[in-house]
Amino acid sequence: MAFKTFFILLLCFNKLIAFVEENNKDGVKVAIVKEQILKKILENFDLKEPLKNVTVPEKIEKMFMVKNLENDNNEYDMIPPSTIDISPMNASLPHLRFKNPYILRENTFQSVILKLKINKKKILSNDKVINGKIYLLTNSNEFSEAVGDIHFNDDILLKELIEIPLNEILIKRIINEGVEDISFYIKLDNYDEPLLNIIDYTTLVINTKRKKIRTKRSEQTSRCKTKVDGCCKRNLRINFDNIGWNFIVSPKEIVANYCEGKCHPYGVYTSIGSALYALHNSNLFDHKSCCFPSVFNDLNISIFREGSIVETKVIKDILVKKCDCY
Repeated sequence: MAFKTFFILLLCFNKLIAFVEENNKDGVKVAIVKEQILKKILENFDLKEPLKNVTVPEKIEKMFMVKNLENDNNEYDMIPPSTIDISPMNASLPHLRFKNPYILRENTFQSVILKLKINKKKILSNDKVINGKIYLLTNSNEFSEAVGDIHFNDDILLKELIEIPLNEILIKRIINEGVEDISFYIKLDNYDEPLLNIIDYTTLVINTKRKKIRTKRSEQTSRCKTKVDGCCKRNLRINFDNIGWNFIVSPKEIVANYCEGKCHPYGVYTSIGSALYALHNSNLFDHKSCCFPSVFNDLNISIFREGSIVETKVIKDILVKKCDCY
């Protein structure tokens, strides 16, 4: 009985050692692939090492914010645009409060508009052009960034509804932060009467596009689904901020991918890789077959140099799209 228990423990220990060794091997491979990708980025920008102690100006970060949200490494198509109207939960002017439309988190924003129905008679009797701004409010009702400009003049007032474009980058950021409500404050510079006298109602209009994953057969069959799959593509995400490469302003994260898995004999040879493997399998060549990248995607990448200089380059063949056996 004692020998049987010892044998089982020994077997389990050997399996544990094999598991640890396999995972260490995977970790080393991922580290090597990651290092090669980062090295290629530096070489394309003629850099010997990453730029250090870089402080990217806020205006440049905002400029690239939407681009980073939309970045998808060419693995998505777009659904036709849609328009969403949101009525305010609370319109105690000059405060406006809207429910956060969480459903839009995965969407790309084309435009955000605040529509106002104005009491024209009240404004026209004011005898002066009315200017102002629309501010985002924090949870403690403090002023945050200005997201829109108000300019009421005779031409504007000819319209039934006044449309005020808002900064879609900042609105998208607030939605992604997961706050419960989105609050605005309408501040007019040269109008002292209550806004209830001139604004009849408001609505927030968001025009969006939504990402959808491609359904190409080649993409579906190429990505690994389990640990024991044959030659296939595995995800390798690199977040540049997490590794201290904040001088890269776009994209902030890439899905580089790498190839892994065993190469098994094919019944039907439908690709060059498969045909080469068939020759190998017939003992015409004395080498070990391997799983390798056969198709790549390019990467459009932007880095901050200094002052207000942003350099953008297209790096060829850096993102693995498909794997094959050789």
